[in-house]
Amino acid sequence: MRTTLMIATLAILAGCHHHHDVDDPPASWYITYGNGHPLAASPDDGFIVSQESDLASRINNHRVSNGIPALIDQGSLRDVARAHSIHMAIHDFESDINPEGDSPADRADAAGIGFSALGENIVYDWADASDAYWEMINDPGMHANIDDPNFWYFGVGYEHDSGSYWNDYWTVMFREP
Repeated sequence: MRTTLMIATLAILAGCHHHHDVDDPPASWYITYGNGHPLAASPDDGFIVSQESDLASRINNHRVSNGIPALIDQGSLRDVARAHSIHMAIHDFESDINPEGDSPADRADAAGIGFSALGENIVYDWADASDAYWEMINDPGMHANIDDPNFWYFGVGYEHDSGSYWNDYWTVMFREP
């Protein structure tokens, strides 16, 4: 009985996000495009935040173990990364460029985040922060962003949407002041 209850609880937690209605965006999407798509989204789900924090910790542990200073988690950058993950789930796309044609730099600029350099890693179809981390570490371009000592700040965004094609979308944005 105890095992069944635990599995049911995990299933409820894992399926807590669903397709968002862009015609009536949630209040947590505090900056949106004119078409209602999210540009910045504050956290509204403890499970999502715990997954984002897990990946952020893995990235910083990697950096520190390689003699690179830990990145500073920047809330506004995290919110833009989170919104991009939500946006990918809404439209079932996997790209740094969104359907509006905006790059990571365009999205950060529209959200009022200043930078001299910006990087972004995206992975999808990984339900676990550990798997998302290893996907990034095993990709040379994404690994280079993680190891770049010029990046001081980062934000991790995650979205689970069982109604989307890939279900799980991860975005990590890196910023140099």
